[in-house]
Amino acid sequence: MLPIVVAVETETSAREPSVPSLGPQGSRGRRHRPPPRLGAVDAGVGNMPVVLWVVGAVLGTAGCVLPHGPGVEVGGWWVLSALAAAMAVLVWRAGDRLPLGLQYGQAAAACAAVSVALLCAHHSAAAFGVASLYVLTTVFAASFFETRPLVVYLVGQAAASGALLLTSGLAAAPAAWVVLIGTASTAGMTVHRLGKRLGQAASTDPLTGLPNRRAMERVVVRELARANRRHEPLSLAVIDLDEFKEVNDRLGHAAGDSVLVGATAAWQSQLRAGDVLGRFGGDEFVVLLPGASTAQACAVIDRWRQACSQPFSAGIAAAGPTTPIDELLRLADDACYRAKRRRCGTVVASGGGMVRAASPDRPPPPGPAPARSGPDAGDSGGNGRHGTGDRARAAGRAEGPRARAGQAG
Repeated sequence: MLPIVVAVETETSAREPSVPSLGPQGSRGRRHRPPPRLGAVDAGVGNMPVVLWVVGAVLGTAGCVLPHGPGVEVGGWWVLSALAAAMAVLVWRAGDRLPLGLQYGQAAAACAAVSVALLCAHHSAAAFGVASLYVLTTVFAASFFETRPLVVYLVGQAAASGALLLTSGLAAAPAAWVVLIGTASTAGMTVHRLGKRLGQAASTDPLTGLPNRRAMERVVVRELARANRRHEPLSLAVIDLDEFKEVNDRLGHAAGDSVLVGATAAWQSQLRAGDVLGRFGGDEFVVLLPGASTAQACAVIDRWRQACSQPFSAGIAAAGPTTPIDELLRLADDACYRAKRRRCGTVVASGGGMVRAASPDRPPPPGPAPARSGPDAGDSGGNGRHGTGDRARAAGRAEGPRARAGQAG
């Protein structure tokens, strides 16, 4: 196993605009997509409240207009329909900016609206139709509630609907309540479990079981905000396996997959409490090190090198008080690129002075860094077949000096 070579290069805060940032699939040349907002629900879930309130407004209006029998407070239904329409407009205008707490509040408000509508038809047979709207609110809540809050929600909904139906004096109320609770609970738990499975599949690398790029970006955003609040250091490292393309070419992609899985297991055994390791694609990994300075991050990566038989290069960047996720990823990725250009087993950290250690076992490889094996294959499993990431990266670097020379001229 090669001894690690640590090179810490001086970096300035002003970055050249000609250098492209880390692209959405791990290649260079495309602008990194903006990070998700903290506490915001995904756009798909964020649009569900609009549908919920629109359906409530339409059904409420239909109930007022269509024949509904005696014993119904139609005025209350009209008011609830108007409120539902107003809520739909407000939620639509807010888009995906609503924090998770307000989404919880919307679910509670929707359940309360159905309960009031049921109260308006308390002694009418229309109460059975109104009570079916509880299923709609349950499906919405189940789409983003955690398991324990969802169970609390289902118990509260059962209590509210039971208090209204069982005191209505309608002969079929007990049977209708049991059917309602069974249907709503079954639908809610089914949607909840399917949502968790889909969410896990969308945020997990299928080969290594690590968080994928999408999941890691959210973790980085959250930890950056936490580090800023607590005024604590935070470092991020981009890791690239050395000579991985040669492994694929000589031994096949099954052997390459085994190398990825083995390296992942070795690194996971060295994780500190709070560290998060993810796979961005191909042979590129990212590790977030909360509470670690650049020197501490280098020490962590050194332990990883000793625990892993596969050589790798790494770039480390330390977050500043206002460093956005785009800049942090770009700094670490640029440092990793420079590490790949030096020799196998090199770690380059952005900022600070320059320190080098000798590596007598192996001379630096000639030419550019070895090509990676397809970072774009990260979310589809396997290790990919082509070194598209390094080819795009080398092209971007080749243009960078010329562009800067032109600017200087």
